Amino acid sequence: MALNEIFKGMENGAEAIDQNFKQFGTSQQYFSGKVQLKGGFTGDIFVARSGNVVSIYGWVNNANELASMSETTVLTLPVGYRPSSWTTLRQQGSYTHSFLETINTNGDLTISRYTDTKFGKNTWINLFATFITKDEYPA
Repeated sequence: MALNEIFKGMENGAEAIDQNFKQFGTSQQYFSGKVQLKGGFTGDIFVARSGNVVSIYGWVNNANELASMSETTVLTLPVGYRPSSWTTLRQQGSYTHSFLETINTNGDLTISRYTDTKFGKNTWINLFATFITKDEYPA
């Protein structure tokens, strides 16, 4: 494996560094900030990728009640940050509100109530997950 030599004043230095990182599988790209949320949710969700590992973290607030035994889509992850297999986690909300967070291979992140209680309006919901992707890095 031959690495690109990096030196002061070189043209295309950033590209050469990125190529070196890719050879080791440690190229890092970030898609962060406010992800486009759906279904009346507001909040801040951050997504980071290092190699083929993706991490999601942040919070959302629901504008609409989430009834018991229901499911709603919160966001869709962009290509390059989608799981290689279906991922689901049981998450704890405020008080006794627990829910399932599911991330599908198409990038849809859903939350669902699987108990006989509901989430009222304006409930703070923490979301986090770490998973493997097989997606290519976005261009």
